[in-house]
Amino acid sequence: MILKNNVPQKNIFLFPYILKIFLIAIFLLFLSSYLTIKIFQNFTDINVFAPISKKEKKIYILKSNSTIKRFNDIGVGEKNYLWNIETIKNVLNKNGYKPVVIKENEIKKMPEKSTLLLIDAISLPKKIQKNILKFLENGGSLIFNFNCAYSDEKGNFLGDNFVKKITNFKNNKKYSHLNTKNSDIFIVPKILSPFHNSSKNGKRADLVLYDNIPYFKSSSIPDITLTNWSLTSPPLDQFNKRLSINESGVLWHGNYKKGMWIYFSFPFYSFFSSKENSNYYDNLLLDIINFAYNGYSIAKFPYIDKKDLVFISEDTEYKFENLKNFSNLSKKYKLYTTAFCVANLAEKNRDIFIQSSKNIYLEIASHSYSHTNLLNESEKKLEKEIKYSKEILEKLSKRKVIGFRPPREEVDKNVIKWLTNSGYRYVLEKNKDQLFPFFYNDTLLTIPRVGTDDYAYMAETDMTKKEIFENIIEEMKFITSLNGIYTLSVHTHLFTYKDNIITLAKFFNYLKINKKNVANGEQIYNIIKQFYNINLDIKKAEKNFIVTVSNLNTKDVENFKFRLYWNKFSKIKKPYSQFSGIKIYIKNFNKERYSDITIKKLPPKTTINITIPFES
Repeated sequence: MILKNNVPQKNIFLFPYILKIFLIAIFLLFLSSYLTIKIFQNFTDINVFAPISKKEKKIYILKSNSTIKRFNDIGVGEKNYLWNIETIKNVLNKNGYKPVVIKENEIKKMPEKSTLLLIDAISLPKKIQKNILKFLENGGSLIFNFNCAYSDEKGNFLGDNFVKKITNFKNNKKYSHLNTKNSDIFIVPKILSPFHNSSKNGKRADLVLYDNIPYFKSSSIPDITLTNWSLTSPPLDQFNKRLSINESGVLWHGNYKKGMWIYFSFPFYSFFSSKENSNYYDNLLLDIINFAYNGYSIAKFPYIDKKDLVFISEDTEYKFENLKNFSNLSKKYKLYTTAFCVANLAEKNRDIFIQSSKNIYLEIASHSYSHTNLLNESEKKLEKEIKYSKEILEKLSKRKVIGFRPPREEVDKNVIKWLTNSGYRYVLEKNKDQLFPFFYNDTLLTIPRVGTDDYAYMAETDMTKKEIFENIIEEMKFITSLNGIYTLSVHTHLFTYKDNIITLAKFFNYLKINKKNVANGEQIYNIIKQFYNINLDIKKAEKNFIVTVSNLNTKDVENFKFRLYWNKFSKIKKPYSQFSGIKIYIKNFNKERYSDITIKKLPPKTTINITIPFES
């Protein structure tokens, strides 16, 4: 019998058996492949057969047997080291990365231009050190820290040779580690830095340490440095000598041949030991990871086209007549300054005040009406001290007053309310925990006083004029090296009184000769307002960086400048914009692998894209 489809009937009965055999064969093939992969994975932590997604961002973490052995040998144990590895894995997972833990002998198997973390890897065989150097030579990114490779697998002491080989650091001949156990330790970042999320405010943070940290001297300014509480200088060493900024670093970045590195001198636990600054350290760790993986970063110049500023002001109060000395000094050297005047004394010394207010280099600002306490006072008193003082100074000088310096540098919420409602735009306050100015609200800017004032010099120390001048210069160099605003506050009865003004005149002369960026309070307010109203973003295309610049200001911004760090790339070419007429200038620093880019004129309420070609 023949069926309609012409298939013999006996073959129909064979079909189920053939199908079963086929399915069994497929299953056995799948099982064989699966077992082969699992067997291979028993010998390596790297799943090279796993499908690679374009979105997958692998970062390799070394689990060093030599380091584990060393920690056990010296009685510390491996627990904390293994905890560190698990912690960084969790951080990576939470932020879109795929952590891959590898063994020492697998370093040479890593893909070129990948990223490797050596967390507290205090012991590494010399052969493994060479493999890491080769990895860097071929364009890899390395994050390492603390006493990295200070011994080999046998416990033989190697010192800081591995760290110095990569970073080209030098150390002090007298000692190799800074003793940090017996004092409070603070750190502060550079504002203009590839670690922009954590560094943009120049925030001071405590650094929790239970170990001495390696001491190094670098040829470049560190990305993060040790500081005193007041942010005015590096700390003293154990010989009671003030460290220079190049000697006080704790975090740096750089290049080793084709590769890039990020090194921090403190142990990994410090990232998780500060309760008050936990957010700062979270952002810093993520900044480090992102920069190492991407190999590029972008940051605005903090003062539009300048890296730093100097702000000199006078509290014009007792001995009010010495305002003319301060005014004459600013006019002589053509340096912009600010006089914070007590209004009732300005009324009593009208001729001196009016004459000084005609000086275009001198800004007039308020230091209250009668130089009295402002905290917890009545509304009537605050109105007089804040609002009325402004009206008096404006009437006498015929100039707009937008700055205020509170007596004894004290403000509270009520003072801030009166300053805002009275039309002030900035306040010079006491020392804060950051270098960069910030807005209390939409209109009122705080300029932190970062710099020792003349009262501390003359009333609290026995320093000579020469020593005072030298200390002023050292503080200014330190603060401006970190892109902060160095503030020198003087008084009519101290630095501008009689021959005390010699020290101030000497400083003015130094600023003029060395072409330092000096600005008054109003100028600083306008610059910082522009800064906060410009947004910057960067994306990487196939052969180009695309930088998006959004100017939210209502006026043109002249000479807006930003820095592009490109440590994983070999060359940056001339940038261009989609808009004709936008002039863009670039200055490349090929050795350091960053570029400073200037937009000649940034139109108001405009977003522009800048294309920056690169070579990998």
